[in-house]
Amino acid sequence: MEQNQNTNEQPQSKEVIPVKTQQSYTPVTPETSITASAETKEQTPTPATEHQISNIEPQTDSMEVHKHPHHVMHKKKWAEYILEFLMIFFAVFMGFIAENIREGIKNQENIHSDMQSIVADLKSDVLYFDSLIIRNEYSCLMTDSLINMLGNHPSNTADIYYLARTITANFGYFYSNAKTFEQMKASGNSKFIKPRSLLDSIANYYTSFQWFSNQAELLLSKIDAIHQGNSKLFNTFIFQKMMHIDYGDFQRGIISIRRPEGNPAFLTSDAGVINDVAIRYHYFFSTMKFYDKTGLQLLGQARRLIDQIEKEYHGK
Repeated sequence: MEQNQNTNEQPQSKEVIPVKTQQSYTPVTPETSITASAETKEQTPTPATEHQISNIEPQTDSMEVHKHPHHVMHKKKWAEYILEFLMIFFAVFMGFIAENIREGIKNQENIHSDMQSIVADLKSDVLYFDSLIIRNEYSCLMTDSLINMLGNHPSNTADIYYLARTITANFGYFYSNAKTFEQMKASGNSKFIKPRSLLDSIANYYTSFQWFSNQAELLLSKIDAIHQGNSKLFNTFIFQKMMHIDYGDFQRGIISIRRPEGNPAFLTSDAGVINDVAIRYHYFFSTMKFYDKTGLQLLGQARRLIDQIEKEYHGK
């Protein structure tokens, strides 16, 4: 009986009685469908991907690195420091060299232009010196003739009047246009003139005109003395008529004075006054001869400088 009961009970335990659950029916509308889909999205858990899982574990590793940074940092050797220093030094040094090269090219271009300007100034000096020396030499020649006539032929007053007025109208002073060289000295470009001997020659040439400035003042004082002496011997009205000329008519730089009419008289026949006028012309003559001799030397120096500069800088 027990066995039969057991056999009867076993099938009963296997039977599963389905239980029907009652679900409340809610009408489906567009609003309820949108709300339901949103709720399902919020409630549905998103499975973790392999990428997210792999990103979790390195966080603990990075935290350990921050905790113990001295275990990871690489300690540099002295050789690496020296290498870095040499690389920085080499970069700075090459930049310095490049800048010097650039400045050198720029300076050479400026020097070439300045030297061409100096050549133009020197050529202008040569032309002026040539005409001035001709005028001064002519004045000295007339002075020598005047002194001789005052001493030996004082009665030839027409020629004496002509010579006396021609001398004071035909003389000049040496000067030079040193503007370019002065600008080079002010800007510091003169130190780039090569060779050094050329720079010294140019500087010596322009320095010489300081002496000419002093000599010009001395020469002017001699002319003033002549004017004072002439006022005691020559008639001013005769001189005035002689100067009715064309001042634009120059022959080789010489002003041509009109000869007086007839044989005009002196203001006095006093030998002392005549001698005083002659001595004043004599001092002018000697000063002018020395002045012109130095001018001839500078003329030669200017021509040599032109040749040297064109040789050094022509076509560079």
